[in-house]
Amino acid sequence: SIRGKVEEITGYTKEEISSCNPSWGQIIHPDEFLWLRPKMDGARAGSLNISENEYRIVRKDGEVAWVHELVQIVCEGPGHSAKVEGVLYDITFRKRTEAALKDSESRYRELAGLLPLIAFELDLEGRVTFYNQKGLEVFGYSPEDLRRGLTIFDVIVNDDPDELEGGFRLALKGVCPDYELLMKRKDGSAFPTIIKTAPIIRDGHPSGLRGIIVDISERKEMEEALRESERFYRTIIEDQTDLICRFRPDGVITFANDAYYRYFGKTREELIGQTFMPLIPEEDQEMVRQKFSSLSRDSPLTSYEHRVVLPGGLVRWQRWTDRAIFDDSGELVEFQSVGQDITEKKKLDDELRRAHKRLMDIIGFLPDATFVVDEDRRVIAWNRAIEDMTGVRKEEIIGEGDYAYAEPFYGSKKPMLVDLIFSDDEDTASHYDRVIKTGKDIFGEVFAPTLYGGRGSHLWAVASPLFDDEGRVVGAIESIRDVTERKRAEKMLQRAHHELEARVAERTRELEAKNAEMERFVYTVSHDLRSPLVTIQGFLGFLKEDVRDRDVEKIDADIEMISDAVKNMDYLLQDTLRLSRIGRVANPPEAVPFGEIVRGALGLVSEMARSKGVEISTAEGWPILHVDRLRIREVLVNLIENGIRYSAGRPRPLVEVGWRKDDEETVFFVRDNGIGIDPGQQEKVFELFYKADPEGEGTGAGLAIVKRIIEVHGGRIWVESEEGEGSTFCFTLPVVD
Repeated sequence: SIRGKVEEITGYTKEEISSCNPSWGQIIHPDEFLWLRPKMDGARAGSLNISENEYRIVRKDGEVAWVHELVQIVCEGPGHSAKVEGVLYDITFRKRTEAALKDSESRYRELAGLLPLIAFELDLEGRVTFYNQKGLEVFGYSPEDLRRGLTIFDVIVNDDPDELEGGFRLALKGVCPDYELLMKRKDGSAFPTIIKTAPIIRDGHPSGLRGIIVDISERKEMEEALRESERFYRTIIEDQTDLICRFRPDGVITFANDAYYRYFGKTREELIGQTFMPLIPEEDQEMVRQKFSSLSRDSPLTSYEHRVVLPGGLVRWQRWTDRAIFDDSGELVEFQSVGQDITEKKKLDDELRRAHKRLMDIIGFLPDATFVVDEDRRVIAWNRAIEDMTGVRKEEIIGEGDYAYAEPFYGSKKPMLVDLIFSDDEDTASHYDRVIKTGKDIFGEVFAPTLYGGRGSHLWAVASPLFDDEGRVVGAIESIRDVTERKRAEKMLQRAHHELEARVAERTRELEAKNAEMERFVYTVSHDLRSPLVTIQGFLGFLKEDVRDRDVEKIDADIEMISDAVKNMDYLLQDTLRLSRIGRVANPPEAVPFGEIVRGALGLVSEMARSKGVEISTAEGWPILHVDRLRIREVLVNLIENGIRYSAGRPRPLVEVGWRKDDEETVFFVRDNGIGIDPGQQEKVFELFYKADPEGEGTGAGLAIVKRIIEVHGGRIWVESEEGEGSTFCFTLPVVD
């Protein structure tokens, strides 16, 4: 009989299982059945009385579940069959939990293996049960060493084993402070570490420790280096010749170096804990206090100069740089100050001021317009000549920066030649007609459009750097001269020179074009005239043989071929002569409506069009041209005949004569709906004696003659065509406004 939750576990009803539909063997997962079958057979044979198994089954809904089975074989005596009694538990949840735990453990081990730190695990006796790869590498142990029984106490350097044991027990209880320990490798070498641990809890109880070990050798070295650095810099400060001190906001000195004591002739005991204000003359003290009060967390630095009174009453000058020091809350806690004696510099500054005044007097009387800028490019000198040139008085511009000196010259603030002393800027140089560098000096030529009330002037300028005693650029000077008259003379000379060069170049181009055209003409004529000559020469040989053989029929044929070749040569020579005459004055150009020329051409081609069955259409409103009427009529006749020739035989053959406006240009055209021209052949159609069809009519000179006539009139001609789509010959001619 079946009792309990068998239906809940398997999905099958008690009736289905009791009737063995399906059998229990069919419910067992096929993979499990392979090892369970022998045990089941043994039970039936009586070799097993009690059996306990865990295996998978396939539920009625197809889902796989795990079960725990406890069965026994019961025999009621001879003549009775054995019965199976047992209990079945659903352990699917437990199995899934175990699998998840194994997966989690595996991921933990994989992650630990990737850590750049040493990761480890210990059992309750302190034996190392796991080291990640980093731990094995650092300590020098192998997995075999761990299996032989390595403990955490074997790798810690400590003379007190009780202390180690006590710390280990505390860690198991969850009292896990960070320990700084000296640890040793397998080879005996020691290194400092920090060890962090946490107890491993299983079933609510600690089963060991898990943790990481951080090698702090580098940190220890850095700490020692920092201590050494502090000793080093303290020594430097003490040995400085600059005066260095620290003082509270009330001015009481808290630190001073030896140079400070020596300078004021006082001991440490006399200065530390005392304010420094009595050392400063009373008239300078308020300025110093204002400097201190101006400092803030955002602006903690200031520099200033003041006098001091030394023992004996000697007054000297000092320059101080102070830094305000604030705590984390933003409260001012102290000042740090570095000072130098600048008494000699002050004397030198006075001498420099006197020398500067003398220099300004010299610059003021220079005949060329001159100005000087300092290293910040502020004007510090502006002489009388530049006042006269620009109309700007010295008092208006001294001290001005931001390229203010350029405004009188260009109407706007922008770099000038003097700025190239400070930075080699290509954009600035490009504003000048030319820039020449010679040593440290820079020469330039430019047109200043706003000088002299907007009349403008051509200027020649030179800029030079000004150096201090150390060779550092501290300013620059620029002198400017008006060269307008010289430029005007140069331009007149250049214009005459350019005109002469242009005429020579134009004549040279014309001659080169003529020569090139002549070369092409001679080559083409010699090539195409040679063809009938070869024919004549060949058939003269045949004629001699046929005369000798007295073959009258062949003699007549030979003579006919020679005659055709002579006629062909005559046509070629006539076309060549026509082409050579184009360009000579045949008929003087005249103003003529293009419509009249079109009508004249149609009268010459109408019979050909009628015989070929080709329709000709023309546009209206023709413009007036200034051309040789007969030459242009020849152009139209040639183009229309071509259109008739190549459109004949097409459905509804048509030739159109028209015109259009392309932007500002008037374009005339002759269009047909014939066979069209391959794009690769369109440039060749205008070559002398070129024929698309070698067996076709004519010599192939027609379009070359047309092109020559159009070009002689100052126009151009081209073809627009697609193979099989017809052709449009376009050309331009001079139109009378």
